[in-house]
Amino acid sequence: MRLIRRSAARHAGLAHPLGGTGAVTFAADYSGYLPARDAYSLYLQAFAELGVVGLVLVTALVAVPLAIALR
Repeated sequence: MRLIRRSAARHAGLAHPLGGTGAVTFAADYSGYLPARDAYSLYLQAFAELGVVGLVLVTALVAVPLAIALR
């Protein structure tokens, strides 16, 4: 089931690469296909809902504090 949700998120992101499907819309967009509240992947869900821009921002929100903490 997780692979199906991740695949759905990947396809949504590829279908709407710049702006995604909209914030907090993954569950609503895919409720007719599968009972999902999330994609089981922060990065894929950000890509599906917010597009490439959201994916970059979420990755930065995780990577920058990690880089600072490792210094």
